[in-house]
Amino acid sequence: MLVTVIIPVFNTRPDLIERAVGSALAQTHPHLELLIVDDGSAAELGMFLDSVSERDRRIRVLHRTNGGVSAARNTGIENALGEFIAYLDADDYLEPYFLSSALGVVGITEADAVFGGIRLLSKSGEVEWRTGGPPASKPLLSTADIIVDACVRALSDSPSPNHSTQLLSVTNVVACLYRANTARLHRFSEGVSHAEDRLHNVHVLLDVSRVAFCSDVWYVYDATHDQGVTRRATTRTVSALARTVGEFAKLGELISSNPALPDNARHQILQAAAEGVFNYIKILSGVMAAVGRHRKNRTLLGQLLAEPSVSATIARANQPGWQNRVFSLAARYRQVDLLLLLGWFWMRTRGFRMSVERPRRRDQDSD
Repeated sequence: MLVTVIIPVFNTRPDLIERAVGSALAQTHPHLELLIVDDGSAAELGMFLDSVSERDRRIRVLHRTNGGVSAARNTGIENALGEFIAYLDADDYLEPYFLSSALGVVGITEADAVFGGIRLLSKSGEVEWRTGGPPASKPLLSTADIIVDACVRALSDSPSPNHSTQLLSVTNVVACLYRANTARLHRFSEGVSHAEDRLHNVHVLLDVSRVAFCSDVWYVYDATHDQGVTRRATTRTVSALARTVGEFAKLGELISSNPALPDNARHQILQAAAEGVFNYIKILSGVMAAVGRHRKNRTLLGQLLAEPSVSATIARANQPGWQNRVFSLAARYRQVDLLLLLGWFWMRTRGFRMSVERPRRRDQDSD
């Protein structure tokens, strides 16, 4: 059974790419193709990737203009030959038994999507994430209640694996195996590079009939190097986060109009989507404040909050605490300057530390 492993690459360090590629080729399930999607990297790296592909006939390299991780993954999906698809980030690596173990779960459950565990490597130590459930030999097959729980957690859990979490936290598409026809039906939202994984997984969870979960650790998420931990606040970060807020709001509209969802399930998922929008507006406001309180950013934030789908989603958010209530009121009444101040304070208290990439010349519309 052929599996396609898709690796999107944008100017990743060659030594990290070598490690990721090596981990894919070392899988105990040998019937795979490795599809490396060069998302507009520097010419030297593109040539390096071509040289890597010459080492093993299972490797193919596709070069494209830069469009972000979602567009790169979609390019991989469009060109995949495998019956199943898995995703690997170029600065991480796979455990050698990942594919054979995941395919074993498929054999037991006939699932369309399988979710396994992740090991996070950080400078402070190791954490196993998305674990706590049954082993791959006795996987958990989804029920209606499990799907609702998984959707809620996908939308509302912390953005990345930085602490130990339970089985159904499915905010990432790594350590997962998807049937290729499922992946083709659920492309990634292009232009979205924050929370694209969780949005993708919610669409899959709400559509496919069989999903399986296990706690076996299949993937190593490496946050020990600069490419994995550096956060830069740029104008591109602002645009990407604004698109994430818009996609969360669109998902809320889709859920609202889904006749197959019982009222209680619809309410739970809508509430989680509202919490997700609320959290990403906080992050967006903080990043805007870090970049600079330019008129352009204030206008963008005001326009985003005025969109009907966004304002309707914000109205559903009901998070406890006086700070959240102030934030919610500021968002509802589009008090942009207050949101920027609150967003900056929220990010600082949550431990976010972003270096700010300043423009080479003065932004002419800044205050």
